[in-house]
Amino acid sequence: MDQYAGIDVSLEASHLCVVDGQGKVTKEAKLASERARCVDRLVCQLRRADSADRA
Repeated sequence: MDQYAGIDVSLEASHLCVVDGQGKVTKEAKLASERARCVDRLVCQLRRADSADRA
């Protein structure tokens, strides 16, 4: 299943959204705007989605 992710970054907080190929939101999160935290969260969500597709 295709997954698409977007991050809206501001000084205080960042918003992460992951959608599937039909545009259905599969994950939303509000994170502190720390680059490492945002990237780690995004990678974790995409790996979970990939694992679910293989099951």
